[in-house]
Amino acid sequence: MFALIVFGAICMNRMGISQLPDVDFPIVSVSVDYEGAAPEIVEAELLDPIEERLLAIEGIKEMRSSARQGSGSVTLEFDINRNVDVVLQEVQTALSRMRWPPGVDPATIRKQNPRGRPDHHPFSLWRSRTARHDQLD
Repeated sequence: MFALIVFGAICMNRMGISQLPDVDFPIVSVSVDYEGAAPEIVEAELLDPIEERLLAIEGIKEMRSSARQGSGSVTLEFDINRNVDVVLQEVQTALSRMRWPPGVDPATIRKQNPRGRPDHHPFSLWRSRTARHDQLD
């Protein structure tokens, strides 16, 4: 069993680019700061209007938002066939016309790549799915 694991790890490192392509996942995050504002205010005055504008963008697969004390974020996941650079530009355009409350800087918009995060290594994905499965039992 150990030899199989070692052999699999060696083969994974030697895989060519065609078996393990470099994919840009179309995930864009929008974050905004509102110094001293309660999460309810961040949601009502910033996140809800941001979400309304972003819903007009085509190809949204999932939208998640989170409000915290003094800040909030919206994460958009698009269909895999969408070009992440085009999506980023569409999000920037949608939010460029937004009027921000006094004292609030315009939102920070950036693309995300889950492959770049350490918790998204193929083995850790398997481990986290296994852990979630165990919790459901």
